[in-house]
Amino acid sequence: DNKIAGMSEGDRAKAYFAKFLEAIEDKDYEKAYSYLNEKYKEQYFPDINTFEEYIKTDFPTGRMVVQYNKIERKGEIFVIAVTLNEANNVQELQRIRTVVIRETGTNQFTISFSK
Repeated sequence: DNKIAGMSEGDRAKAYFAKFLEAIEDKDYEKAYSYLNEKYKEQYFPDINTFEEYIKTDFPTGRMVVQYNKIERKGEIFVIAVTLNEANNVQELQRIRTVVIRETGTNQFTISFSK
């Protein structure tokens, strides 16, 4: 928490998104699912199986390379434009996403993303 608290806003947003991606890379779908915003989950991923299938088909597999294109802060919300690539195949499998991170406290956040 101290490390996160000492970061700039943009770096905190990146750190939160990195936690989400790390869980996906580690195939810890329950952990990644737990980071999702509740209303977002209800609308798009009502159960973990739906989420896991989506991640397996629409996110790069293995280690990911993230390019942060833009980070904006709107109150307690960060809006981040990212490009995700597979580390072993950077040119082929680009996925462009808009990620919304709601920060409610130090190291307390939820995530939603364009689907």
